[in-house]
Amino acid sequence: MNDINSLQKQLEFHKKVLNDLNDSMKELNGENSSNDDTDFRKTKNNRLKKRKLNENLKRLNDDDDDDDVEDDLDAKKLSLQSSVVNQSVNVIKSKEELIKIQNKDSRSHQRNKRILGVILGTLKKFKCEESEQANTEKVQHRKEIEEKIEIKKIEEKRKMIEEKQKLEIEKSKNLKKIEIIETTIHLTECLNLWKERHSTLKKFIRTKSKPFIFYLPKIIDGLNQNSLDETTKNLEEELNSKKISLENELQLLDKEVKDSNKNNCLVTQVKIKQKDLKLNDFNDEDEFNEDKSNNLRLEDEMEEDNNVEMTVVLEKSKKSDKISCEEQ
Repeated sequence: MNDINSLQKQLEFHKKVLNDLNDSMKELNGENSSNDDTDFRKTKNNRLKKRKLNENLKRLNDDDDDDDVEDDLDAKKLSLQSSVVNQSVNVIKSKEELIKIQNKDSRSHQRNKRILGVILGTLKKFKCEESEQANTEKVQHRKEIEEKIEIKKIEEKRKMIEEKQKLEIEKSKNLKKIEIIETTIHLTECLNLWKERHSTLKKFIRTKSKPFIFYLPKIIDGLNQNSLDETTKNLEEELNSKKISLENELQLLDKEVKDSNKNNCLVTQVKIKQKDLKLNDFNDEDEFNEDKSNNLRLEDEMEEDNNVEMTVVLEKSKKSDKISCEEQ
C-alpha cells in the first residue's frame, strides 16, 4: 500500500495533466482564438498604414514625372505643328484640289477598306480562339487547385479527428487514474483507521458471541491472558484479511483501466475506418453526380442537334414545294 502523501502528489500531477488536455482540446475546437484575432487585426492595421505611405510616395513621384513628360511633349508639339502647317501651305492650296485627289484614288480607297476589314476579321477570330483557350486553361487550372484544396482539407480534418481522439483517450485514461488514486486514498485512510482502532482494541478481551463486547478485567490471570491473546490474534487476522481485500480491489481497478485503454484504442480504429468509408462514399457520390450532369448535357446537345436537323429538313421541303408550284 502506498503512502497518502505520495498518492496526493500523484493526484495533483494528474489533475494538472487533465487541465492541460482540456486547454489543448479547447484550442483545437477554436474557443481561445480571441488573442489571435487581436494580433491579426494589429498586423493588418500596420500593413494598411504602410500601404498608404507607399501609395502617397508613388503619387508624388508620378506627378513629378508627368510634369517633366508634359514639358517635353509641349516642346515636340510646337515643332510638329509648324512643319505640318508649312507642308499644307506648300502642297494643298484649295479644297477642290483635295476632292479631285480623293476621287482619283477611290478604287484604292475601297481596296484598302476591304483589306482592313479582312485583317480585322482575322484578328477577331484569333482573339476569340485565344480567349477560348485561355478560358479552358483557366478552368482546368482552377479545377486542379480546387482538387488540391479539397485533398488538403480532408487531410487536415483527418489529422484534427485523430488529435481529438488521442486527447479524448488520454483524458479518459487520466480520469480513470484520478478515480483510482482517489479510491486508493480513501481505502488507505480506512485501513489506517482500522489499524488505530484495532491497536486500541488489542488491549481488551472480546466476547465470542455477537454483538462483540470488549472488556478488561481488573486482575488478569491465566485464562484471561489466553482470551486476550486470542482476541489480539483474531483482530490481526481480520486486519490482514481487510488488507488483502483492499489490495484485490485495487488490482481489479488496475485491470479495468487496462481494459478500458484497449477498448478505447479499438473504438478509435473503428471510428477512423468508418470516417474513411464515409469520405470515400462522398467522393463516389460526387463522381456519380458529375457523370449524371455530363450525360444530361449530352442529351440536351443531342436534342438541340435533332431540332436543328428537323428545321433544315422542313425548310428544304418548303423550298421544294415552292419550286414545284412555280413550275406548275
